[in-house]
Amino acid sequence: MEQENANEKIEGKPRKRSQSCLVCLLCFATGFTLSLIGYTPFPLHTMPIEGTVVILDEHGEAIPFQPTTVTVFSRYASGILRSKWQTRNFSVDESGEFSRKIPEFAATLVFTTKDGKYAAVVDITPDMPPTGLTIELRPRYTVTGRLIHYDGTPLASQRIRLSYMRFGDFEKNLSFRITGRQSATVKELHTETTTTDSEGFFTINNVIPGIEYNLRNAWSVWNTREEHDFWVPSLEMPFLEPEQYQEPFDLGDMSVR
Repeated sequence: MEQENANEKIEGKPRKRSQSCLVCLLCFATGFTLSLIGYTPFPLHTMPIEGTVVILDEHGEAIPFQPTTVTVFSRYASGILRSKWQTRNFSVDESGEFSRKIPEFAATLVFTTKDGKYAAVVDITPDMPPTGLTIELRPRYTVTGRLIHYDGTPLASQRIRLSYMRFGDFEKNLSFRITGRQSATVKELHTETTTTDSEGFFTINNVIPGIEYNLRNAWSVWNTREEHDFWVPSLEMPFLEPEQYQEPFDLGDMSVR
């Protein structure tokens, strides 16, 4: 009896190895098939980015370095599993220097001090080596404005959304080959929401100078048009002069349909 049990144990080992080999073969076959149709779950090639962060105050004078976080959004085409690797965060070294490797695609880097007061946004591309960078973080500020209908009527009690967005590249990837559609990733890298008052006036904090936002109804849904829906696609926030920091920057009347 003991000999029979021993034989069963010995005979059982090759079966487990065979199952493991089968799993490996299936994984290899899946990867090979995906590569044949031009799809990889994440980019294989990387490029270095490195530079120095400088923080400027309201007068444009450099101040001591503060803890800073970087959000990297790599703008390669979206696809199955890819979104998991598309956005990454890392911290800048205490010396103010940073060095990382990212996918070899165009990317957007958002630099923000941990207290949220200073920020900067940089776009980089593989054809211009993203090394030796000097990133100047400037103070965020507050903006005010008034939302009105094109006929001059104030839009009261409107929940609005100020967003800084980036789009991933379009690609005829796996979803296109199966469904006949192209796909792209949309990433909101900075968003602030507020509500207009009875006269249509609004206040929004923490805007990043030098970047282009869009303004829309906070309840609108992508690719749909709803009642009272609106879209202001290009709203560039200027770099302020020192005296302009004393009060919120006025965007004026914003007329929408």
